Amino acid sequence: MILWADLQTDIASCQGCVRQWPTLVAQPLSAGEIPNPPKVTLLFVGVAPTPIEGKNKGMHFYSSTRDPLRTALFRMLDSLLDDSDLRQKDETGKSAGDAAFHERGLFFVHAAKIRPISHSAPPRAVMRFCARQHLAQEIESLQPKVVCFLGATNARPAAVELFGDNIEEVPDASLGQWHGKVFLAPQPVRAGKAAAPAILRRALREAGYVVRGNRA
Repeated sequence: MILWADLQTDIASCQGCVRQWPTLVAQPLSAGEIPNPPKVTLLFVGVAPTPIEGKNKGMHFYSSTRDPLRTALFRMLDSLLDDSDLRQKDETGKSAGDAAFHERGLFFVHAAKIRPISHSAPPRAVMRFCARQHLAQEIESLQPKVVCFLGATNARPAAVELFGDNIEEVPDASLGQWHGKVFLAPQPVRAGKAAAPAILRRALREAGYVVRGNRA
C-alpha cells in the first residue's frame, strides 16, 4: 500500500494534465494542501478546487472555511446527524472544523487534483485521467466503508471511470484491494440542495452512522 504522504507528493509533481490541457487547467494540489487522513469511514469526493480566475482564486474545501461546498456540506451533515456541530466548530477556526469532521471518520478529497483556469470544473477527460492516476490510489489507501461523490454532473466522469456507469443502481463496488459502497450525489448547493439529502442519508446509513429520520 502506498503511503498517503507519497501519494500527495506524486500529485504535487504530476504534470500529466498540464501537458495535455495547458489552456484549461493549472496548479496541481501541493503536498500538504490535503491534510493527513483519520481512520476514514465515509469519504466524500468533490470535483476539483475552485477556478484560478474565479472569485475564490483556486481555494477549496481544506483551504478556506468560506468554501461554498464545505459550508453547505457541514450544514447538511449537521441537519442529518445527531450531536453534529460542524458549522459551529468551523466558525471558531478551520483547524477546529477539520478536527470535528475527521473525528467522525469523515474525510474529503477532490476527484481532479488540479485547478481549472476559468471554467467551473475541469474537462471530463481531466476528471477521468485524474481518477485513474490518483483517486484510485487514494481510495485504496484510505479504505473507507463508503465513497460518496459530490457532483452529479461534474464528478460523474471520475465515478464512472473507476466504478462503471451503473453506480446509481448498484452501490456495491470494488477497486483493487478496496470493497465498499459508492454513491453519486448532487453537490449540496444551489439546485442540488433539494436532492442531496436523500442520497447523503443513504451513504451515511451504509457507513454505519445514526441518521435523523426525515430531517434534511
